[in-house]
Amino acid sequence: MEFYAQTGADGTETPLIVDDKDFIAKAEAYLNKCDYKASAVYARSAFEKLIRRYCEKKKRPVAFKSRLKDYTTEDFWNVIKDEIPDGTRNDIETYRPLVLNAFSHYNTERHEIRAELVGAIQAVKGLKTELNAL
Repeated sequence: MEFYAQTGADGTETPLIVDDKDFIAKAEAYLNKCDYKASAVYARSAFEKLIRRYCEKKKRPVAFKSRLKDYTTEDFWNVIKDEIPDGTRNDIETYRPLVLNAFSHYNTERHEIRAELVGAIQAVKGLKTELNAL
């Protein structure tokens, strides 16, 4: 659970409790509510978390950057992608430029497509399974 304070219209603070489902579960929940932007953001967050944690756990060499915000998924993905079975790697590569990137940013020229989100979430779930097995 995550706990926050939210300010009401009268200025008083009340507690806000947020369910702490994992990012994949949140992506699926938002997908089912047809909030595709939120779903894409959580799918991307799940992908980022998985590859960062894997690199940390397996002590993979990732170039040092003094500010965390300067890292990209590319910094971590390029280090580990050759360790991932071809099918899963290809699935991730298919969805990275679309759902796992463009959909999670504001773009009036690109609209989220449910089928692509479903595929991306499945790809991230597959990656999670593969990384847990390595």
